[in-house]
Amino acid sequence: MAKAATTLEEEPRRALADALDPMSDEELRAEFERRRDAKPSAKTPAKSVTDVLAQLEAVRDVRLESDGAGVATCGELTPSALQDLFANRTCALHVPGFGNVGTCTELARWLADRPAHTWGGTDTSYTAGIPVNALYSSVDEAIAYFKEALPAMRAIRGATNGLSPLDKLRLELDELWPSGATVSRDNPYRRKMLAGLARVMRPETLLDGITRVEGIIHTDSSMFLDSEHGLFSANIYLDVPTSGGELNIFPVAMQQPEHLQSLVRVVAYFLQYSFDPVHRERIQRQLHALLPAPVTLTPRAGDLIVLNTGRPHAVRGFTAGTRVTLQAFALHEGTRPLQFYS
Repeated sequence: MAKAATTLEEEPRRALADALDPMSDEELRAEFERRRDAKPSAKTPAKSVTDVLAQLEAVRDVRLESDGAGVATCGELTPSALQDLFANRTCALHVPGFGNVGTCTELARWLADRPAHTWGGTDTSYTAGIPVNALYSSVDEAIAYFKEALPAMRAIRGATNGLSPLDKLRLELDELWPSGATVSRDNPYRRKMLAGLARVMRPETLLDGITRVEGIIHTDSSMFLDSEHGLFSANIYLDVPTSGGELNIFPVAMQQPEHLQSLVRVVAYFLQYSFDPVHRERIQRQLHALLPAPVTLTPRAGDLIVLNTGRPHAVRGFTAGTRVTLQAFALHEGTRPLQFYS
């Protein structure tokens, strides 16, 4: 799961970091261990997940209200469509045919022949690049993440005999957005990050229970949205199943009627445990019961979809075919260039 968008107060630190050289492997290892040792121990919650679940499961016919944000469908990226998305006036931006279908199909075939790796507790495999979660897992995986970043991007580019669809996205955002877009160095080690992760979903990798049909409702950043700062996820679809695999986005309103307001924080609490195998089934059923009806998108090969990762979302299951995407996060922070990483 990605880290939440960073606050404006950290910009002076960011400016300093941008001026410094990337850390060596030895420096990275020392910094990783320093941060690990300084990390405070997790506090035991006042109420356990099981206790909160038991209380909510006794409640019937309670559902949070939607904020009414819909999907903006555009023939091409525009500054106004991006501004509406970043300001949370829309819940997603959909650009059909953003990538050349032939290129996407060829790239999907190339990726299908590569070894696939899974990250614990998810229903997705990775075939080019290492997920950003590696930076918080172990020092060896953090070093591997950076060492694999550029080769993975070059391999994807090479498989397309030119620029990849995600290269096109970065170029267009750099041209369209007033402050531009760049590959991120926003990490403790000041190294350039991966920008474009190849992700594959197959029926055999889907998890059991309700998630096999409805997917895992989750967020990748804070559910409490901010119109000036946010973490957005861009997916370019290379291959999709003929049936299923839809993207559901739950546009829950942050301001609810008084008798429902406390449920917003309960949902935010549950979303921290979306991938927890012990509680996943019960939590997912509670999220389906509490969240407003989703906005559903059915992508096709070549489509681009961008959404705020703080909005609960899920990919529905399917029984045949594959779902292959190129994915990157774009961190929006005021007047800074958009920061791309995966």
